[in-house]
Amino acid sequence: MKTIFNKKNFISIIFCFALLQTVMAQDKIIKTDYSVIDVKVVEITDVDIFYKKFSNPNGPTYNIKIAEVMAINYQNGEKELYNKAPEPKPQKTTSQPIPTVRTTEQTLVMRVKRIDSDVWGYVNIKGAMIIQPHYKKCYPFSNQGAAPVFDVDTKSYYFINLKGEKIETEITGFKLLNNLGFESPENDGLFPVKQGEKCGYLNSNGKVAIPLKYDYVSEFNHGYSIAKLKGEYIVLNTEGKEFKVDLTGVIDINPFSEELASFRTADKKVGFINKDGKVAIQAQFGSVGYFHSGLAWAKMPEDKDDSNSENKFGYINSNGEWVIEPKFSTAKNFDPESGMARVKIGGEWAYVNKTGGIMHITDTKSWGDFSNGLAEGTRNGKSGYFNNKGQWVIEPQFEGTEKFENGYAAVKMGDKWGVIDKEGKWIIQPAYAAIKNIEIVK
Repeated sequence: MKTIFNKKNFISIIFCFALLQTVMAQDKIIKTDYSVIDVKVVEITDVDIFYKKFSNPNGPTYNIKIAEVMAINYQNGEKELYNKAPEPKPQKTTSQPIPTVRTTEQTLVMRVKRIDSDVWGYVNIKGAMIIQPHYKKCYPFSNQGAAPVFDVDTKSYYFINLKGEKIETEITGFKLLNNLGFESPENDGLFPVKQGEKCGYLNSNGKVAIPLKYDYVSEFNHGYSIAKLKGEYIVLNTEGKEFKVDLTGVIDINPFSEELASFRTADKKVGFINKDGKVAIQAQFGSVGYFHSGLAWAKMPEDKDDSNSENKFGYINSNGEWVIEPKFSTAKNFDPESGMARVKIGGEWAYVNKTGGIMHITDTKSWGDFSNGLAEGTRNGKSGYFNNKGQWVIEPQFEGTEKFENGYAAVKMGDKWGVIDKEGKWIIQPAYAAIKNIEIVK
């Protein structure tokens, strides 16, 4: 059979070939509401995805926020995951009225610094930039939604809200007492400040919550803090009520943890007071840590006659009783989720559980503290995370890692930092020079 190859056939063939190429070049943006956009992706930035419509490849360029995107399926078969889809709403299964349940909206917020930049901004867990970077010195948001910022030009502090708006403060010319561990936002919404020589607290609305009359104040932790006035120590609650510390010869008191605060006497013995300022554990230790999950590390006073005196770290309960006998040369705080604490025994790092069981992990060159149930480790020059069974749950693959906070961790891939979840999935793709403090904000 003779095939007739004329101009009309040739144009049809070219048209079909072009159509096939266009179809094959199709990308798909899958939104968090499960809708799909057929596109050709042009560019992806820290915040937006730019694309051409598949139906109009020569038309205008559109953009969509990364926060609205669950994934991109590329025409070559590759996929990029960005955000988890929202949980499906429960279906009504009864004809009876469904009661309204009030919930408190909250988000996760962190500080970020862009590549080749020396200023900080804030993003949420979806990767959306909620406050553009222009702060040289700023701090984490409190749970109540306020973050302190330091203006390097005026050398003054002020607060901002989640919109980046300045919060007017009742007083000016104050200093934040960030040397007291302020990097943690667990301050019950009260910020320790100093104006002149007197200290007190501002709340998240910028109002004076507790008058500036003290010579010293610590940060709040779960409802209580320590203050000092005219040489006497005082316990404060969040309403400013004072409880005198009924002790003599005290030279220092640390912040509270689980309603207990350690104190040191002139003869270098350490004990604990409770929230009423009364002695809860007599001063008998050389040094102690903070209580976590009902246990705190403690060290017996040095014994010059004991040649093995370095092995004196153990763990006590809130009654001051030894739960894990002192036998370690170093001890760290317990992680509530994993039930593990890092210790050094026999010159090697290991982990101890709350019953005193020891776990050695040999498949790592470094041993981090457990946080949110996972600990950082390194193998072959790369960092990852293992669980309380010593198993790698996120294989070593990163150039740098930070501890898990609220279910997420900042990690470094190449020279850029991003955020992963506890399964090792990228939540925020690596795009930043630095990421700090993944914190819950209401």
